[in-house]
Formats: sequence, C-alpha cells, structure tokens
Amino acid sequence: MNDPGTSGPRRLRAAGLYFAAWTAVAVFFASQWLLYNLYDDAPEPGRFLAVLFTDWYVRGLVAAPFLLVARRAPFRSGARLRAASVHVPASIAFALIKITLCWWLGFVLPWLQPIGYLDLLLGEIHLDIATYWILLGLVQWRDSRRRLREREREAARLALQSSQLETRLAKAQLDSLKMQLQPHFLFNTLHSVSALIHEDDEAADLMIARLSDFLRLVIEHAGEQEVALVQELEFLNRYLEIQQVRFQDRLRVAIDVDPETLGAMVPNLVLQPLVENAIRHAVEPRAAGGRVEVSASRHGETLRLTVRDDGPGLRDGAQMVSGVGLSNTRARLEQLYGGHQTLEIANHDQGGALVTVVFPWRVGEAATAA
Repeated sequence: MNDPGTSGPRRLRAAGLYFAAWTAVAVFFASQWLLYNLYDDAPEPGRFLAVLFTDWYVRGLVAAPFLLVARRAPFRSGARLRAASVHVPASIAFALIKITLCWWLGFVLPWLQPIGYLDLLLGEIHLDIATYWILLGLVQWRDSRRRLREREREAARLALQSSQLETRLAKAQLDSLKMQLQPHFLFNTLHSVSALIHEDDEAADLMIARLSDFLRLVIEHAGEQEVALVQELEFLNRYLEIQQVRFQDRLRVAIDVDPETLGAMVPNLVLQPLVENAIRHAVEPRAAGGRVEVSASRHGETLRLTVRDDGPGLRDGAQMVSGVGLSNTRARLEQLYGGHQTLEIANHDQGGALVTVVFPWRVGEAATAA
C-alpha cells in the first residue's frame, strides 16, 4: 500500500515528467521547423511556435486517459487479435478527439486561427494515429520491462527462500543424525559401567568420571557440525580413556596424525563411531584383545582419515556396514559434502579391516589466522 504522505509528491513528479516529455517533443518539431526556415522569411514564427506547442500539449492531454487502454490490452501471445480489436478503434478515437478539441480551441485561443474541421482532419489524422501507436509501443515496452524485473526479483526471492529452506533442512537433518549418535554412544558406555559395577567398583567410578569429561566436551561443541581435527582428537582420546578402563591391556591404540592436519575442519564426532566399530569387532570378541590404529593425512585438496584394526576383517561386510555408527557417519558426510566425500570399508592387506574417510580439505579460521 502506498504511503498517503508520499503519494501526492509522487503524482506531482509523474505529472511534471509527463509534461516535460511532451514539451521535449514539441521542442524537437519546433527546432526542425526553425532550421528548415532559417534562410527564409517565415511569417510570424512566434505565432507558428505557439500553434505547434498548443497542438502537442493537446495531444498529451488527450493521450493521458488512452494510456490506461494501452496497459489493459497488451499485445501478448494468444491475445494479439483481441488487442488489435481494442487499439485500432482506440487510435482512431484518439485522433478524432484530439482534432475536435484543437478545432474548438481555434475559436477560443487568440493565437489560433479558426480552420475548417475537414481540413484539420485531413491534415493531422495520420500524425495523430501514428502518435497513438508510438505511445502504445513505448508504454507496453516499459510495462513488459517492469514485469520482467518483477519476475526476476520474484525468482531471486524464491531462489533465496529455497536455498534458506534447504540450508535449514540440511542443518535439521545433521542435528538429527548427531542426536542419534550421542545416545547410541551413551547407551553403550552406560552398559559397560553397569557391567563393571559388580566386578570392579573403582573401575566403574573411573569410567563414570571420564564419561563426564567426554560429555562435557560434547556439550561444549553441541551446536557445531564441524570442528578442528585437534578438537576431534581430544574427543577421541576421552572416549579411548573410557574404553581403556573397560578393556585394560586388551585394547592397544596407535594414533598417527600429520601435524599439518591438526587445524583441518572435520565433522564433529566423526572418529568416535569408527573407532567404536573397530573395538566392537576386533577387540571385544577376542580374549587377547586387539589393536586399533588411527591416522590423518592431507592428499592435495582432500583430508584422509583412516581407522584400522587387526581383527578378523570382513567376511561379507555386513557386520560393519549395517551398524548405527557407520550408517550415521555415512549420512552425515553426504549431508555435509554431497558427492565430494567417500567412506570405504575394506580388508587390509596385512589383516584386519580398514575404514577410509576422504572429504574436502578446509582449514578453520583460527588455524588460518595462526
């Protein structure tokens, strides 16, 4: 809705521009006449210019209501015949009204001379009809440009809205996946605590204390989908401390991380489910336990994380691929990086299973500043 306080000035400005446009047309024809008669003794040039300006101002006055007709019957695909049926008689009506008004003014205004109606009609009807069609073209061209700009703005608005909705949806899906992961880990840890309570009270207390430290770190970064690898390794170490209490010497861990990668951004809690999966299949079922190796290295514009165990490896892959942790991690990687990521599970050449995760290399702002 237009502001009533600004509609008046806006209309005055539009009226001024409209008047200026017709004045410019009159000046153009006046300059043409002056140049044509520059070396001739043109009779009464002042009177002629007054007649010329009056003629064009009358056209502008009569044209104003016809501009509404020009807008309401545009030449569009499928409606050209209808538009022509409107504008052909409208152009003739415009010419007749304008000629009639000028003929009447010849008896009213002192600088005009009365002229026969038929003479005036034959002398100006072609110019007036042409004027109507020129105005029609200009008005409809301007309106089509305005409609095009409006469609472009609407398309841009819808594209922005769609992008925002996609971003919110992706974030909601990622948050949902993280919420699945944390209770999954918490349930498994509490299950281990409950088993230890009846066997080793001190170990159970130690596990609870380390679980508290781990959960504190998780809560501090709960709203972050990505963290620096150095923070992810801190999460992992807290988790491994909990598992070390449970498995004692049966769990052997080796972490080999290129120092260059410590500032790289990785999905929050990406390593924990991979290591948990390795412990479940390579350490827990065997009396002698097992070894889990974690590594991180940069390869061009990608970061590669690997988790290897020395367990029995994959027979059909089902026992590792179908787990909550790995399926959750795969879904999160797809949400974060689309097709620019891979998660592969295979048997290692020297025995055991190897999980390899590759995604784009990106360094966090803090690491970049440093």
